Amino acid sequence: MGFMGVLATVAQAGQAAAASAPSGVSVATSSSGNYDDAFGTQAYDDGSFQAQIHLQQGSVFSSNTGETQLDITALNSYSAGSSMSIRISAYLRATGATSQSWSLTDLTDSGLLSFVPTLNTSSMSTAQDSTFGNSSHLGGFVVISAGGGRGGLTWGNDSDWIQFKVKGTATNNVGSTNSDEITLKIVWTAGDPGD
Repeated sequence: MGFMGVLATVAQAGQAAAASAPSGVSVATSSSGNYDDAFGTQAYDDGSFQAQIHLQQGSVFSSNTGETQLDITALNSYSAGSSMSIRISAYLRATGATSQSWSLTDLTDSGLLSFVPTLNTSSMSTAQDSTFGNSSHLGGFVVISAGGGRGGLTWGNDSDWIQFKVKGTATNNVGSTNSDEITLKIVWTAGDPGD
């Protein structure tokens, strides 16, 4: 190959590579439209969603923070198992990304709980579309393990709460760009499964 051919090959390679790290990176409920800087959540157990216990579809967020409810009355009536999970639905909007990753962090709670909340992050999704339309959702989720013993399961009390954060990262050959962290607080509330 002549010198001009080498230059042409280098130029073509340069054109194929991204000029900058991904931009416009945000956590959202879908690829476009409502809601940006938001994600969805739903109670899940025994192989199916439990919307009567908790369902939140993204409208509760403002300035990267949201607050919603979980119906403690419905949860106290649930007897199919001793744990319940909060599954997360999210889409990572980004321009110029070739791969994605997600984080689920910073679980906190109101304290003095009769149940045990934990994060399961062992199988986080690497899909841009990690919504409920994707069978693995975000991959990570919040586990609510009931307390109690022979006297029966205890799932918590009115006004108990948990809080956690979700963030996405978009990557290409130049680098990575993080979304803002989006925080959700879920409050145990009699008769209200969420928004």
